[in-house]
Formats: sequence, structure tokens, C-alpha cells
Amino acid sequence: MADRFRVVTAVTALAACVAGFLLVVHAVNYFFLFDDFALIGIAGGTPWQTLATTPQIGFFRPFPFGLMRAEFSFLGWTHPPAYAVEALLVHVVNACLVGVLAVKVGVKRPLALTAAVVFFLSAASAEGYFWLSSTFDRFCVLGTLIALIAGLFFASAPHARMAIAAAFVGVGGTALAVLSKESGVVVPVLALLTFTMTRLAGRRRAISYIAIQLAIVLPLLAYRQYVLPGFNGAYGSLASLFAHADLATNLRLYATSVFRVPLPWHDTTWMVGRLSTVAWMLSAASWLAIIVTLGAKRPIVLASGLLAALASIAPVAWVAVLPGTTASGRFLYLPGVWLALVLVLALDAADRAPTRVIVSTSAVIILVVQSASVQYQARIWRLASQLSHRTMLEMQAYRNFERPLYIENMPAAFIEGPFVLKDYAFTVYFGPKFKPRVRARGMELRVVEGRAVGSGWLGPDDRLPEERAVQLHSLDGTRGAATSSFSPRAF
Repeated sequence: MADRFRVVTAVTALAACVAGFLLVVHAVNYFFLFDDFALIGIAGGTPWQTLATTPQIGFFRPFPFGLMRAEFSFLGWTHPPAYAVEALLVHVVNACLVGVLAVKVGVKRPLALTAAVVFFLSAASAEGYFWLSSTFDRFCVLGTLIALIAGLFFASAPHARMAIAAAFVGVGGTALAVLSKESGVVVPVLALLTFTMTRLAGRRRAISYIAIQLAIVLPLLAYRQYVLPGFNGAYGSLASLFAHADLATNLRLYATSVFRVPLPWHDTTWMVGRLSTVAWMLSAASWLAIIVTLGAKRPIVLASGLLAALASIAPVAWVAVLPGTTASGRFLYLPGVWLALVLVLALDAADRAPTRVIVSTSAVIILVVQSASVQYQARIWRLASQLSHRTMLEMQAYRNFERPLYIENMPAAFIEGPFVLKDYAFTVYFGPKFKPRVRARGMELRVVEGRAVGSGWLGPDDRLPEERAVQLHSLDGTRGAATSSFSPRAF
């Protein structure tokens, strides 16, 4: 097996090294962004019992909030990279568990590494590990993977003791998924589809395991219904969200995002733009070859994998993603598990030389394109962290102002995806020592030649007479730092 796919194995190892280096650099240079301030502020200032029993900002996700509460008690606001390192470690564990899951569904061990690395790259859902606020998605996937692997152990355990132990682990994983994010409710469906992939769906133990999961999920849903009547949330009621969503368009965008991963496509040279287009075309053709190959050899396995990806998207299908950007990529983090499995299952199913060449070439193209995308996204997230940190340092000088402040050029978000700041961040980060009330006009940013440049506004200029106008210096700089065409001034 290793000889048959030695090129894929070599590219897999190289991609893992490149991505690992980029993510370590990202983590050690991370600074809080956008919702990070609200989430950590809420977790750090809320009693444990309240976090465990009541919704926070419209979400009932007690496990991630509890973990942030523990982290804040040790780290406070002074060590942003430590939070990012924890996020990276969870992502690494998830990638390793994808490799274990690949083995349990029948993939040969040498290809399990490829499954782990494809998920580790997860270029379409890199927001899931680049952004600290995606902690809900990371732990939901962690719990889901634990539950699925435990279920496969339970269904095939040779001894009753092993089956009982696996059942307890599976219960814990299911609870972790549901208590981390609402998407965890699909774990029983994913377990059924996983059993179908491995031809265990009809066995008594498999049916028993799904019943056990339902016995965990349904009471947790009932409790959530109690604390958040009508399954409401921060964005509104579930019924209204789906009623106003164009589900067909959204699902098409999710499918497109799989191959149209973030790459330079605007405000760049003609050559780079064309290379990005070619990369997307090759990526689309490669995924098509993977799907066709697996469908021809193992149609039930392919159908199960694609249905599992669809089930993973279902709870968030009301959200539209933007292919080619990192925006909302966290919603593809759980479906990424099934994309990785489908790819290696196609490699495993390629039993003839011509088919192996096609599938191996497709896998190499996907690995290369995703590695390039992760490198590109790492630069944008680094710019976002720099901007956030520089802005915080600059605003510290205004901490004793009694007059309300109006920031005229707040760096809010990149059109490439990453969010930067909201106007409440200063009072949350600095605490009572920061006296003035702050409002801001958000600026949309874009990346040009490695620099952040203002590209538009996210709201009207509605400064009030009693507010002191401030224009940030943090948008100035040289190549490699954040820049803007606006002149810094404060009056």
C-alpha cells in the first residue's frame, strides 16, 4: 500500500510540515479578534454555575465557555498566544482522530495519515482553527469524533467489558458535542451513516448505540428548549432563520467552497489571478475524480459519506458561506471530516493502475492547493492580529478621557474573511480603567501586496456633537504591516 501511493505519502508529509509551521507561527503571534473579546470577557466574568445552567449571549454552550473561564483565571488578557496554542492543540487532536476514524471505517493505515492531514489543512474551513472564537466548532467536532470512534469500538468489541467502556466514552463524546454547539444534535445520524459505511448498520449493537446516543441528545435538547424557549438563539428563532434562508443557494455555496478555497483572486497581478483560477479548476476536477472513483467502486460508502457531510451542514444551512474567502468557514469544519474520509476511501478503492494514477494525482493536487491556501490565509490572519494589537495599544492613550469617543476608521473586517474589531472591545479588554464610551465607524479592508488597505465603510458617518473624533494611526505602516490611505489625526 505504501509503495502504491508513495508520492501521495510524500506530499502528505510535506503538506503536514508546511501547515504545522504556519499554524505554530500564527498561534505565537495571535492577538484577540472581534468576538474573542466578548466571549472571553463573558466567560471570565461569569460564575461557573451560571455558565453551566444558563445561556450566554443567546447560546447554551457550557463546555467551551467553562474552558474559557478556566483559561482566563490563569491567563487573563495578557497571553493571547496561549489561547491560540490551545486552539491549535485541539485542532491537531481532531486531525489525529480523523486518522483513527479512517482506520476504523476500513482504510489502510498508510492512508490514514493522508486523511488526518487533509483534515489538518481544512483550507475551506480554516476559520475553524485560525480564529479563537471558533472554539465551539472545534470542541463540537472533538466530541463528535470521540462518539463515532467509540461507536465503532462498541459495535465490534469482542468482550462485554470493552463494549461497556466504549459506550461510556461515546456518551461522553456525544454530550461534549451537544454542549459545545447545536450542530452536535446530528451525532446519532452521523453514527448511523458511519455504521453504514462499515456495514454495521444492521447489527444489534449498532442499533443499541444509536439508541444510547438518542437517550443523551434528546434530554439535552429538552433542557436547551427549557433555557432557550423555541430553540431561539443569538441570531433569532430556528424556524425564522430557515424560513428566510435560500437553502438551495446556500448548499450550492457550501459545495463550491470545497474546491474554491481561499486564494489571491483580486487586487493582484494578472499571473497570480490566473494561477488561482487554474488551481480552482484543477481542484474541482480532482474532487470530481475522487467522487466518481469511489462511486464506481463503493457506491454505498460514497452515499454514506456525502449524506454525512450534508447532515453536518444541515443545522447551519441557513448561513451562506462565501467561496474563495475564509468568512464563515467554521461551518465547514465538521463536514471536513467526511471530505477527508471520502478522499482516502477513493484512494483505497483504486485497485487498477490507471485508476490509481488518476486518484493519486487528484489527491496530490488537492493537498498542494490546500497547502497554498493555508499559507495565503495565514498571512491575512496575521495582518488582522497586527491591526487589532496596534489599535489596542493606540487606544490605551485615551483611557482617561471623560468625553465619549467616535473612531472614524475602525478596522472591522477584511473582505477576504477575517474579522478584526468591534467598538465594545476596548471596555472589555481594558476594564474599568478605560473610562470613555466608544462608538466607531467600521472600515472594510482588503489585502494588497501583503498590506491591509481600506476598501469601504460598513456604516454611515454618524458622529454626535458631544463625541470626540479619533482617526487611528494603527492603519499606517510599511510593507508587511497594516496600511491605509487615510491620514491619522485626532481632534
